[in-house]
Order: sequence, then structure tokens, then C-alpha cells
Amino acid sequence: MHVRSLFLPALLIGLPIQAAEAPAPPPDSADAGSKGAAAAPKSPEESLLPSMPASTVARIMGKPDSVRPVKVQAGKAEVWVYSRQVSDRVDYVQVSTPVMGSVPSGNGTNRTVVTGEKLVTRAQHHITTEVVELLIFNGAFVTRKASRAESVKID
Repeated sequence: MHVRSLFLPALLIGLPIQAAEAPAPPPDSADAGSKGAAAAPKSPEESLLPSMPASTVARIMGKPDSVRPVKVQAGKAEVWVYSRQVSDRVDYVQVSTPVMGSVPSGNGTNRTVVTGEKLVTRAQHHITTEVVELLIFNGAFVTRKASRAESVKID
């Protein structure tokens, strides 16, 4: 009886002490996580602003993969093209190949028939590529367009 009567008050006294000793979360950590996720750009092109000089765009994005000139009445326009691989999912597939053999036929000639199959495992890559096109007019950024393309490659 004595042990039970001492245990409960000790437990109740210990709980507030443990709660007080628990490390407090850093200030604004919950706010910073939610604000940071919304405010931080997901890709470099999201930090580009209209009328930004082409030299600043090149510093942020790097050298374009290709540059396409655009005919316009007044000024100089070009499209800077960037492409990047976003994902490469690999599936392993089995491919069945027939094994052919020659067997004698009844009239003294041989004929080719399927005698079995050979199973080969191959890697099937599902590659997602993102292409970002930036319109640069008279040395300043105007707008961007992004698209994705999926391709399959079998090794």
C-alpha cells in the first residue's frame, strides 16, 4: 500500500518537470517551414522576373542548351532552351525470344520449327525530361514556358 501511495504523487510530480525540460522548438520553425515551402522557388526559372537582364538570367540558369532566334519587326528576340532530366524510373521486364531448331521432315528435307524459348531480363527506363524555354527580347527576360516529355528506353 505504501508503494502505490508514493508512486502516483511521484509520477504526477515528474510529468510537469519532464515537460518543462523538453526542448522547445526553434522560434518560428513551424512558420518558417510553411512559409519557406511557399516562398522558396522550386526551380531556378521561378526566380526570374520580367525585364531582368539577360546576363542575370544566364547567371541564374546557366548556359542554355540551345538558342533559337525569333524574327520580329523591331528589336532582337530569341528563345533560350534548357532541358533537364527530371526522373528515370526503371522497370525490369522479361522478354521471351523463340529458339528455332531444324528438324527433318518426311520428304528428306529439314524444316525450321520453334524448339523452345529464351527468357531475357531487360531494364525499361521511363525517362521524364523537362524543357524550359525563355523568351529574351532586346536583352531582357520576358516570359517562360515549361513542358515535359516522357520516353521509354530498353537496355
